Amino acid sequence: MSSTSTNSDLIRWPGEVPVFQNATTAPAADSAPADIKPDLKSAIDSWCTGGIRANRHGCPDLIGQLERACSVAVDTILCSALDDEPDLRLNAAITAGNYPLVVAAVKQLGKLTGAKRMWIAVEGGAPAAWDGALRESAKVAGVTIVELPNDYPQADPTLLLYTLTNRRLRPADLPVERGVVLLDAPAAVAIARGRMGTVPVAALDHRSHEAVYMEAPTGTRLADALPKTMGMSGSLFLGGDWRRDRRLSPDYAMDGRELAIHVMPRRQSVNSQPCVRCGWCAHVCPTGVAPALVLEAAQRADKVMASAAGAAACIECGLCDQVCPSNLPLLGALREIR
Repeated sequence: MSSTSTNSDLIRWPGEVPVFQNATTAPAADSAPADIKPDLKSAIDSWCTGGIRANRHGCPDLIGQLERACSVAVDTILCSALDDEPDLRLNAAITAGNYPLVVAAVKQLGKLTGAKRMWIAVEGGAPAAWDGALRESAKVAGVTIVELPNDYPQADPTLLLYTLTNRRLRPADLPVERGVVLLDAPAAVAIARGRMGTVPVAALDHRSHEAVYMEAPTGTRLADALPKTMGMSGSLFLGGDWRRDRRLSPDYAMDGRELAIHVMPRRQSVNSQPCVRCGWCAHVCPTGVAPALVLEAAQRADKVMASAAGAAACIECGLCDQVCPSNLPLLGALREIR
């Protein structure tokens, strides 16, 4: 699906909701949720038996969150249907095509945890074909639709919680520690179905600007799941948002840790230039880190200096790398010092 329609300079939507093709065997079609378990612990056991193990950037350790919710107070269930960029709308497409399951999962989790607030975060400005049915279904179920701008990296859990609840998520903490169970649309669909035999995958080829949406059986090799034109030799595979530079091997097993795949041309090595102290990296950082100082700290192996530069607050969005005119390895330095 390479054609897009534009309804603003910043928000672009494909004319139709993408249809997920299947890599091998199609999953059973269903629009009704699985039977609701009587309590959260029983539900967790059932979901684990069904192979649900969502643990990715936009849905951090879902089972871990739910197990913790058995002993801490939860007041909010938040399902994110946000996407990092307008050219690959995986969450939005899954939500549009499975809205009864997404709504049912949020309502079910609210009942099991005792949370009074049940929210689905969507991108503002979506055409009715994408979220009209979702809004009607959520209204009937008593689930609130929250609109947010498509402003990368707004979908990051740290920024999402702060924007919607004014709660600060400490480094390495799960959202449940701040009273919020956070999941994404694919995880919500799996929760409602009670199983995860396949994983939804969206892949964008940055060379041809072609996007494909598919269901891949769990464990499928990445190179086997992608169309042959995308899996050709010389391709670089990045998981999640491409700015985060999470490189994947062609042998990577599709298991739900990464659902968005970016196929890039193999990068040429670029020699870094001296830091010119432009300050762009600090200006663009959404959490107030001083990336150039973190780089210096990494070069000195000085953890105290890295801490003073705010390294603990980094969400690894990769924006500093993107704006650096000297091509400095800012994101890599942060990961190294951590």
